[in-house]
Amino acid sequence: MKKKMSYQELVQMKREGKKFLTAVCYDYAWARLVDQTPIETIFCGDSMGMNVYGYESTNPVTMEQMIVHCQAVRRGAPNTFMFGDMVYGSYEESPEQAVRNGIRLVKETGVDAVKLEGGVQFAPHVRAMTDAGIIVFGHLGVTPQSAALNDGFRAKGRDTDSARKIITDCFALYEAGIKAILLECVPPELSRFVSSKLPIPIFEADEHGTLLCDMFDLFPDKKPPRFAYRSKYSFGNMAIESLNDWWRETREGTWPREENLYRIKGDINDYIKVFDEFEDVDYMQ
Repeated sequence: MKKKMSYQELVQMKREGKKFLTAVCYDYAWARLVDQTPIETIFCGDSMGMNVYGYESTNPVTMEQMIVHCQAVRRGAPNTFMFGDMVYGSYEESPEQAVRNGIRLVKETGVDAVKLEGGVQFAPHVRAMTDAGIIVFGHLGVTPQSAALNDGFRAKGRDTDSARKIITDCFALYEAGIKAILLECVPPELSRFVSSKLPIPIFEADEHGTLLCDMFDLFPDKKPPRFAYRSKYSFGNMAIESLNDWWRETREGTWPREENLYRIKGDINDYIKVFDEFEDVDYMQ
C-alpha cells in the first residue's frame, strides 16, 4: 500500500525536477484503481457534468453533486493526494462565500485541497481561503466555467497579450497564497516560464494530468483533447463490442451457459412437488 503524499512532498518533487501525475475521475471504482498505482494525485473535477451527467458544460454541477462524488473518490483512493473543484457559483460572490464552501468541501469529503478558476479578480478569495487554512489550487488558461465568455475551449496564451495576462494572473494568485496552478491548454513555453518564476507546482510544467475517460476512450464518438494521454486500449469500443455480444448470444440462446446457472439441491422430484402446490394459481389468464 502506497503512502499518501503531502503537499510539501509535491513541492519537493518540483524542486528536484521530478514530474508528478494527476488522474481525473469521479467515482469509487476508478479511484480504487488509481490508488493501486504510483500516481501521486487524483482530482475530482466539475468535468463530471459532461462526462457523468451529460450536461453541455460544467456549470450546472452543484456543490451537493461535487461533495457526493468527492466522497466516493476519497473512499476509493485514501492513499492518494486528492483535490476537488469549487463549482461554478460556489465562490464568485464573495471571499466569505468562497471560504464557507471551501471549508464545506474539505470537511465533508476529506479532500486535501480545492481548486478554483480565475485570476486577479479572485485573489481576495484565495487569500481569505488560505487564511482559513485551506490549500487552494488555481486554474488559468482554458477555464470551462467561463468558457462562454472567453472564446470557448480554444487554447490560451498563444499570443503576447494573452500570455502577459496569464502571467499577471499567476503572479497575483501566488501573492494571494495559491499553492499550485493548473495552466490548461497553453503553450509549454508559457507554463515552463511560470514554473521557473514560482516555487509552487505548475500543472502541465511540473505535472501532467488526464481524464481517465479520455485516456481509455470511454466515448469513442467524441474527440479527446490534444493533451490527453491515450491508452492503447479503447474501453469504449471494447464495451460496445461486449454489449453487442451479450445481446447476440442472448437472442441466439447461447447465454446464459451452464456455469452461469444455479441448479436445484436435493431430489428434483421433491422440488417439483412444490410447483404442484400452486398448480391452481394462474395469473396469465
